[in-house]
Amino acid sequence: MSNNPPFIQAALDRFDKNMAFMEKHLPNLYKVLNSWEMKKTRLEIDHENEEYKLFAADMDLYPAGAQAYAIEEAEEFLSQVAPGAPLISCAPSTPGLYEIPRFFARHLDQTIRQAFPSSGFKHYPIPDFYPMIVFMGVGLGLHIQEVLKNSKIQTLVIFENDPEQFLASMYVTDWYEIIPNFKINNGMAIHFVIMHDTDEDASFKQLWNELNFFVPHFPLATLFYNHRKVNFYQRILNRIHKDFSVFLGSWGNYDDEVNQMNNALYNLKEKIPVARPINLDGAVNVSGMPIVVVGAGPSLNGYIDFLKEYQDEIVILCSGTAISILHHHDIKPDIQVEIESDYCVTAALENLNDDEYLKSIPIIGPIQLNPIAFSKFNKKYLYFKDSTALGGMFAHKDEIFLGTTPTCTNAASSIALSYGFKNIFLIGLDYGYRSKSETHAKGSIWYDKDKPKELNRSMEIKNREKPMEVEAVGGGKILTEQIYYSSKRRLEALLEPFKSKNVNVYNLSNGARIEGTIEIQEDEMVSIIQENEIKKDVVLAYLLPRNPRFITEEEIQKGLSSIQDYIQSICEFNIALIEKIDFTFESLSRCLLILNQRMNLHYNSDINRSYYFYTRGMIWHYIFAGYSMAMFNRDKQDEARVIRDWQSGFIDFLKKLPGHLHYVINKERTDMNHDDWLRQSILDPVSEPDLMRDI
Repeated sequence: MSNNPPFIQAALDRFDKNMAFMEKHLPNLYKVLNSWEMKKTRLEIDHENEEYKLFAADMDLYPAGAQAYAIEEAEEFLSQVAPGAPLISCAPSTPGLYEIPRFFARHLDQTIRQAFPSSGFKHYPIPDFYPMIVFMGVGLGLHIQEVLKNSKIQTLVIFENDPEQFLASMYVTDWYEIIPNFKINNGMAIHFVIMHDTDEDASFKQLWNELNFFVPHFPLATLFYNHRKVNFYQRILNRIHKDFSVFLGSWGNYDDEVNQMNNALYNLKEKIPVARPINLDGAVNVSGMPIVVVGAGPSLNGYIDFLKEYQDEIVILCSGTAISILHHHDIKPDIQVEIESDYCVTAALENLNDDEYLKSIPIIGPIQLNPIAFSKFNKKYLYFKDSTALGGMFAHKDEIFLGTTPTCTNAASSIALSYGFKNIFLIGLDYGYRSKSETHAKGSIWYDKDKPKELNRSMEIKNREKPMEVEAVGGGKILTEQIYYSSKRRLEALLEPFKSKNVNVYNLSNGARIEGTIEIQEDEMVSIIQENEIKKDVVLAYLLPRNPRFITEEEIQKGLSSIQDYIQSICEFNIALIEKIDFTFESLSRCLLILNQRMNLHYNSDINRSYYFYTRGMIWHYIFAGYSMAMFNRDKQDEARVIRDWQSGFIDFLKKLPGHLHYVINKERTDMNHDDWLRQSILDPVSEPDLMRDI
């Protein structure tokens, strides 16, 4: 029998129960906790006053007592997020938001119009339950217990970057009782993100990746609780809120995916060879050769003379429409890099009106590049970008290029890094502008009064967007837009693993600051070039494969069969879940949590991951629409109708999706010049089955 006072013994017993529970039910978390010791953290248990004290680096985190602090803090939080209070979040899906005149967007827009609440949108009132709360900081866990005692929560995410504090909570909080209440089969979930890292970037990325599993609850209905108002956590939360628009804008959609499929099937028919990442050091030591990634940003203006003078001593990778600027100044890039599948790429190339110029330049384009664009070049290679179904269908594992989206500058940077270059220079990758009237370098097709209508429409859409400020090279601020900001952030993520690989990425662009690059001036670049003794023609001989792989007919048919089987399976899977909704917002919230968690569990595996990304975006768009409308609806009399109309539309879409994909895969491809899918932008209608519902 123990001689410990009852309050202390209860804490010791609680620790044992928690650890036994973790070992059985959360073995990965148990391994972290079992390998950890409290070295910088000290827990004191005052058995006389039945109170706890927690010290971190000798600082008392709860001077007035942990229990009193937890009660007061939890009460303050719950008073600020009381049912009915406005929840600051993303804009909802509204009629006309999905304006692409093709199957998916038309179908979703039709569903939104039918289901849209009669009350209209003013704000999101917090419901009488909490769809999702993210606790930033565990402490002793008492504040979490207090919130749970006084509210109903569907999804709980607990983030802590100090495992010692979480270990201390094992003596104080009854995790073994809390966790079993959150069963995914009941439409509830609890996730722990426990890190040992004081690096803000690493913590942000880890939490961000975790939150991505909870669409549409994140970002629509997520509340954040910053325990003890820690500045480190607040900075992470500020970044999360700032990236909401980036997140929503990164979702794929079926219309674009199936348009890419059509392009890819033409390119496979044309037997375009496959480019793959290579290591230049492995064949011949040419990796030190300076390679310049050229974008179309306004700062390119200041480097035109430099590119002309040194073009024989550097490798020039041209990104997308930057070719119009180089062509304007009689500069020929060594390789043209594209990323877009849309017809606007073809229109931009044709606008140069110089077939001889294009035919003299090799192109590396994605498998889904418009085949008419590929046809403009004599020497052409296709590549596979990461996280695409087309890569899963047709690529070998060593043929995937990472971080190639969302713009051509990402693709060109990825190719330069994947080829093993050690001295990479970024010119015209501004990712922003000083003035709305100067978003591109002079000579850009974007300034051509006779530019194709497809580019005019893209510019009109961009002009609707309100610019935001980001940190500029050299200090101060610069204006940017969602697509530029997303591209910059993706490039920064791509550069991260190369920091320890003796790779120097120099930024000469006078635009947004790019983390992970070295900011230099032209004279410094000239010094680096002059130190190089590698001949350009030797490097170019290794860049493009001399014995490339061609995708066989057998591989094509196998890939097409597998994607159709996958689509049929995931549609049936989602229909079975959606049919279980009982037309209340709480039921919808539970159902969509189950849907996303199970879809991730069953389909986001190593085997299916690329296919998962093929469908994830369109499913997220559809469930975001239903959830946002049901969430802001303030007319409870109308609640069941809103959810029922959305449910009916979503099920109808899922039933028709496999047939639409079958049509696209099997459509005739005898003459690319007479296929309207190849001569229309994604913003234009094309010939396809009319699968709209009769309403």
